[in-house]
Parts: sequence; structure tokens; C-alpha cells
Amino acid sequence: MALLNNIFESESDAFKLTVHHRRPIPIRTDTMGPWLDALSFLTWLGALTNSALVYLFSPESEGAVDSFGVVSSTLDGGGGGGGGGGGGGGDEVTTYIAMKELLFKTVFVAVVASHGYILVRAIVRHIVEKIWWKGSLEIQEREKEERTMKEKFLDSISHADTKSRHHLSKEPVQLPPEVAAEEETRGEIGFWDHDEGVDEIQRLVKGA
Repeated sequence: MALLNNIFESESDAFKLTVHHRRPIPIRTDTMGPWLDALSFLTWLGALTNSALVYLFSPESEGAVDSFGVVSSTLDGGGGGGGGGGGGGGDEVTTYIAMKELLFKTVFVAVVASHGYILVRAIVRHIVEKIWWKGSLEIQEREKEERTMKEKFLDSISHADTKSRHHLSKEPVQLPPEVAAEEETRGEIGFWDHDEGVDEIQRLVKGA
């Protein structure tokens, strides 16, 4: 059923994309985005529930499950006489204790399975990164791009700092009040024009 569903779904999606919608523009991304977290959560939840179901239907817990069925049928039948009523009460206590023990063991198995999944995932990730990711050409190119971008940004900052120091190191010249006010206004405008804000950083990143 899953195979048939995937076949029909892929064909219907292809028809929908080619006939009723515009062709999507491909965009390169590093990961699947939020789908990666969703699939990771579903995998962890699957390890949790599957381990609990396997333990519940394992041969060790068959006796407890069978005792539940026997006791429930006895209670539905109503028992026989006073002795039967006393036996029914004892069976109820026994069933409650067995059910509590079975549920406790099931929760314990599920918790152990979830922690085991997290441990195995961490080990597999470490092995994969050590063998295929660290030292690969892709990671070297990415580190080189990041290093080049940082060097260009630092060079631009140092160049601007050198210009400002050179400007401040000049000896002050006495100017008339009108000319001094005009130069001060022009200097403030020039400062704000050459302010290295978000736009400057984005320009440097784009250039890198």
C-alpha cells in the first residue's frame, strides 16, 4: 500500500507541477530546514513506541496479558457464590499489581531505547564526520571562503581606521568662523556617508 501510494502521489505531483503550476526555481540549501528536525523527532518517537510495543507483545509479558483476559472474563461472569466473590477480589488486586508492574517495565524499556537511539545517533554522526566530512574538499573550500571574507572585512576596517588616524594626526589650522562651521558640517556629512553599518557589511560579504 505504501508503494502504490508513493507511485500515485509522484505521478499526481508531476502532473500538478507540469500542468497547473509554474516550474519551481531551484535554490541550493545546506539542509532540508525544519523537515530535518521533524524527521529526527519522528525517528526518536518511532524508537520509543516500537520498543514499548515489542516488549508488550514479547513472550515474557504474555502471562500478564493472559491474566488480564482471564480476570476480566471472571469479573464479567460474576463469579460463583461467596467464595467466588472473595476470589474475584483477590484476582482484582493481583491484576492491578501485574498491570502496574508491566506498565513500569514498558516505560523503562522505552526510556532505555530512546537513550540508546540518542547514543547510537551520536556515534554514527561522529564516525561519518570523521571519515567523510572532516578534511574533505567541500569543508576546505568553505573554510577558505570564510577566511577570505573575514580578511577582506578586517582589511576594510583597518584601512578606514588608518585614514581616520591620518586625518586626526594633522595639525589644526585656524580658519575663519564661517569657513570652520562649513567644514564642520561637511565633515559630519562625510562621516555619516562613510559609516560602516549593515549595508557596508553586506557589501563586503557579497564581494567576498
